[in-house]
Amino acid sequence: MTEDYFNEWFNWFFIPDLFKYLDSLGLPRKALVILDNAPVHGRYVNEDWPQVELMFLPPNVTSVCQPMDQCPIKSFKSHYLRILMQKVIES
Repeated sequence: MTEDYFNEWFNWFFIPDLFKYLDSLGLPRKALVILDNAPVHGRYVNEDWPQVELMFLPPNVTSVCQPMDQCPIKSFKSHYLRILMQKVIES
């Protein structure tokens, strides 16, 4: 991912789909988008969209805030390893 690709996706795909979704629910065109602190997430990407506010997570908290970085991945790996070892022992 590059900043150019992110900006293109944000402006040409995300924003129109977001507004279409809000319109379908009869909600005002206002949104808060929470992004991690990756360098590709341009800080000024939403200058053309004042009704969309970007909030960036502080550095080094993504793994704490994102559920897939916490328990499910660890659980899957341990479950997979246990099954693999059972198959090795059986054969």
